[in-house]
Amino acid sequence: MPTKTFRFFAEAKDFAKQHAPAKVLREGGHFVVAWEARAEVDPDPVGDREVKVLREELHAARQDRERLIRRNGRLQDQLNITEQELSALQATWHEDFKVQVEATIESCKEQKRKLKQRAEQLESQTDQECTRLRSEREEAEKKKSAYQNKYKELVEEYQFIIRSLKDRFGEFRVLDEVKEHQERFFCSRCGGDGNDGNCPKCDGTGWEERIVFDKSKKLETDANRN
Repeated sequence: MPTKTFRFFAEAKDFAKQHAPAKVLREGGHFVVAWEARAEVDPDPVGDREVKVLREELHAARQDRERLIRRNGRLQDQLNITEQELSALQATWHEDFKVQVEATIESCKEQKRKLKQRAEQLESQTDQECTRLRSEREEAEKKKSAYQNKYKELVEEYQFIIRSLKDRFGEFRVLDEVKEHQERFFCSRCGGDGNDGNCPKCDGTGWEERIVFDKSKKLETDANRN
């Protein structure tokens, strides 16, 4: 007959009820439950071997479930860390992007200021150039007017001279007259010293000669034509 010792009577009593028929005995300061051992009838028709296999599979499944729960917890922790890092990266990226945008805006403003300044300079230079060209044009117009007046005076003077000559000499014409003469100058090779009579250019004389043709105007009238 199997027995089991308990410290408290209430525990022994409950155990005896579960294993009736059973007796509760007092031994010293403890309570001993003795009951009749009975063959346990398994309501499940499956054999003991299959039950053992099922229990082992159930145990393995529970272990797998616990491992999955622990793994899920680790993954959740990693996910939380990743989300925190992502939030930090987003904040940093937003800050960097903001700084880059502000820098680009400032650069555009600076370029706009320089372009405006350059445009003002070009406009000022254009105004100055237009003023200079306008002044040169007015000056050229004045010179043109003066030249035209001078040309008109010269034409009138020429016509007056022609009339005077016709009145004095009659009909006449102006001819080109070519006169020939010789000129002497120092030799370009020996400089005029003749190279002791050995200069091949001036034959040692130190002089060169050349023939010069001068052109002049000649007035031919009926009187000197005959």
